[in-house]
Amino acid sequence: MILIEIDYLEKKSSLSEAEFEVLKYEFKDGFNDYLASGNAKVKALKVVIDFNSANEDKAMPYFKQELLESSNAKADLKLKNI
Repeated sequence: MILIEIDYLEKKSSLSEAEFEVLKYEFKDGFNDYLASGNAKVKALKVVIDFNSANEDKAMPYFKQELLESSNAKADLKLKNI
């Protein structure tokens, strides 16, 4: 029997990082679509972020919103006319 060592964990880790970046683009797009189609006054992720920031003591007593902010910073998935 011959054992061949491979660097699986290192490759898996880099894929996980790329996967997380894609998730943030998709989260922003899907969340904005969801909010836009609802009956509430809130129609975009940016509005949620602004509300949370303005009400930080009550809205985020334990956790902040880094994931929301980093997702909102991503470009839109919608194609624009060139």
